[in-house]
Amino acid sequence: MRLITSLLICLGLSLGSAVNLLIPRHNCGDYFTYSTEEGGRRGYIGIFTAPKTGVYHITWAAAFVCHGNRNLHMESMMPYPSREGAARNIYNGQRAQAFVRFVNITTELPKLVHLEVNGETLCQNSGYDSPSTRATVRFNMNIFVIREKKPCAQNATAIST
Repeated sequence: MRLITSLLICLGLSLGSAVNLLIPRHNCGDYFTYSTEEGGRRGYIGIFTAPKTGVYHITWAAAFVCHGNRNLHMESMMPYPSREGAARNIYNGQRAQAFVRFVNITTELPKLVHLEVNGETLCQNSGYDSPSTRATVRFNMNIFVIREKKPCAQNATAIST
């Protein structure tokens, strides 16, 4: 009985922390989504998707806001799911993707208020009333396709940032 009670308390605490996280609405569903990290890391990321395929040079810019006057911590934007994976996906005809990792998120994910790719605004959302905090991330992604002349060699891809 004690074991069942302990398990129920742990489950309740685990679900309680997930339920209390505010995931803001945005009008950018074709180009942005919130997600949890894979591979054992427990955290939240935002995944950006380019508007079209076949683009090998991409400049990303995204702005986020959160309630209150506080530090809005995000790591640098990076290729998604990895440098090699992103290059392979683009080479295989998929749209380019990048992501940003949100740091120390406990109650609210930052709200995407502006997304721009190669100078084109893809979406905008209203921010929050004062007090609020705004942060912007930028990332240049260049894909280089290297083709070997050996007939049996596979094509290699690389990303420079």
